[in-house]
This record gives sequence, structure tokens and C-alpha cells, in this order.
Amino acid sequence: MSTMKIKIEDGTAKVFTPYNPEFVRRIKTVGKAKWNGSEKCWQVSELAVEAVREIMMEVYGETDIPDCGEKISVRVKFVKEHDAFREAFTLFGKTIASAFGRDSGARTGDEAIFVQGAPRSGGSMKNWLTIIPKDCIVELHNVPKALVEANEDDGIEIQILENKIDRTALLTEKENLLKRLAEIEELLKQ
Repeated sequence: MSTMKIKIEDGTAKVFTPYNPEFVRRIKTVGKAKWNGSEKCWQVSELAVEAVREIMMEVYGETDIPDCGEKISVRVKFVKEHDAFREAFTLFGKTIASAFGRDSGARTGDEAIFVQGAPRSGGSMKNWLTIIPKDCIVELHNVPKALVEANEDDGIEIQILENKIDRTALLTEKENLLKRLAEIEELLKQ
């Protein structure tokens, strides 16, 4: 389910998305884009909605329109250290970790699970970094498959995780549905 929304009011489009520094950089290129701090959204001209959706698709792999493509789960191994200068580190439209200063440490993103290693902060007082050390392994879920397929970062290894199916639950559900269909057939015969 997408956490993005575009609401149009009086010729202005209010754009609600999760924080992503790349999205912030890109939306600022849309004419007259401005941040609305009280509603926590970007405001652009209604005429720019399609341009905003293109940016959403390129950054997040989805838009405010449901079902923009298949979602998968991945396990990412960082084979070299990665960092983000004075912002959150993102991958596939998801925040992996964010630091707020050299000595703040780094907080794991809401949709990231570190199964090996941990993020950290570093750099200098004014030029701090969010750091994902070498050999960290992170699991991400609900990742747009199109973004994974377009990945060109040779500093990470990606493993697509199989969706685990609860076979027993599915068989029970099938049995219940077949019983209900039989009941419906009997009612229709009356």
C-alpha cells in the first residue's frame, strides 16, 4: 500500500510522500514547488502533477496511484562502505538509516532491518555522514521490483527473497471457500 498521496485544491497539488533526500532535490526542480511545514507536504501547481509522478516513480518506484508494479523483498549486502553526506542514506526509495550529526549515531529506517552490522554516523561536526559499514546486511520489504532491476551499484549484492507462503492457512481457506460455494449452490437451487 502506497504511503504517497496527491491532493488537488484550487489549482494547487499537495504532495505527501515519505522523506527521501533525492525526492526533495528533484521536486525542487518543479516550478514554484514549496514546502508546506504545517501540513508536511510539498505544494506545486496542479499542472505539474504528472512531472511529480514521474519523479515519484524514479525515486520510490511507485506513485500515489495504486498498483504501480510488483513488490518484492530483498536482502542487501554492502560489499563496500556507503555513506550519505548530511542526510539519510536511501536505497530503492527506502530510508536505510539516518544520522543527524557526527556524534548522533544513526537510526535505522522504518522499513529496514539490519540482520548483520549496524549503521553509524561519522565525518566532521559540520560535514557529518550517515554511514553503512562494509559487510552490513539489510532486509527490505515491499520494494518495487523495477528499482531493484535498474540497480547499477556495484558496491552491493542483492538477493531476492522468496515470499513465504503459509500452505496450511491457504488450504484451510480453500476448504472454507469450497464449503461456502456448495452452500451458495444449494441456495440457488431453491
